[in-house]
Amino acid sequence: MNLITSAFRWLICGLLMLVWYPLLIGGSYVVPMARLHRPARFIFWLTMRVLGARLVVRGLEHIDPARAYLYMGNHVNLFDPFAFVAAVPQFVVAVEKRPNFKIPIYGWLIGRWGNIPIDRDNPASALRTLVELGQRVKGGESICLMPEGTRTRTGEMGEFKNGPFRVAVDAKAQVIPFALKGMHAFNQTGSFRVRRAVVEVIFTAPIDAGEYDKRTLQALSDLVREQTLVALGDPDAG
Repeated sequence: MNLITSAFRWLICGLLMLVWYPLLIGGSYVVPMARLHRPARFIFWLTMRVLGARLVVRGLEHIDPARAYLYMGNHVNLFDPFAFVAAVPQFVVAVEKRPNFKIPIYGWLIGRWGNIPIDRDNPASALRTLVELGQRVKGGESICLMPEGTRTRTGEMGEFKNGPFRVAVDAKAQVIPFALKGMHAFNQTGSFRVRRAVVEVIFTAPIDAGEYDKRTLQALSDLVREQTLVALGDPDAG
């Protein structure tokens, strides 16, 4: 029965994408995508709701929409960007693996959104992307990075890579850790099934990466990881 329900939800979601997403993309040719953030939030929220997720957002008091931040959070499944955009109260671009830009409709959308492709199979190219990220953060853009680099298969948060924290330190960024809680219950990577679930997007207190340097990079990574785990409700964190 769950497979039938999932198929029906995917069908409705597909129809939604065919109607609203091209309108959003088309609108970006008329006005900057940043000005379409509010309708995009609603469309992404509606996408999640149709698929069975009830979004709850916590920690908005930590965010000043007039400031630029480097957001870092756990990576669960392909719906992470939808939940994040629906929750965050400012326009944020994200780093996505290059193949995502070839996905029909979605790839076109993230290209128009201004998301940044990264080639994980090419270390030199990936390094250039990280340098660009630092420059863009210094220029006042808010950017989202997933330090794990890949989606979880077990629901447990994986190890963090160093690259995002080098960006944070070099740019002296304000880092906001966030947690996607309940996302694994909603959908598991590699599975077609979507289940009814409460998905919480929890923003934690900002961390000033300007107080760290390359020698204390691991300390910054550990602090971001700890705040994320606490938000996820890990009893061993903190």
